[in-house]
Amino acid sequence: AVRRILAKQGYEVVIVQDARHAAELLAAGNRFDVIVCDLMMPGFSGVDFYEGLTKADVQSRVILMTGNAFTPRARALFESTRNVRLEKPFLPNDLLGAVAEVLHRHP
Repeated sequence: AVRRILAKQGYEVVIVQDARHAAELLAAGNRFDVIVCDLMMPGFSGVDFYEGLTKADVQSRVILMTGNAFTPRARALFESTRNVRLEKPFLPNDLLGAVAEVLHRHP
């Protein structure tokens, strides 16, 4: 759904199925204008992914997506950052607005 909504608006979208793969793409030097990351994923969680990002510029491009199910670590991250947030379920315009906000912060 995320890919379909963003691609329909002309965004180039890369979808990965787990946070480890996303971290590997970034470590290999790939650059993304916006990263949408679900906090609650099995194994290598969105929190693990976010905390593993070493550049503040990359961290600030992450949209934290949640369905309001929080572990203590996820809640602490969610409450301690100024990242754009996207709460599930969301409407297409919610996603587009979140992406636009990150792009506005990082022209």
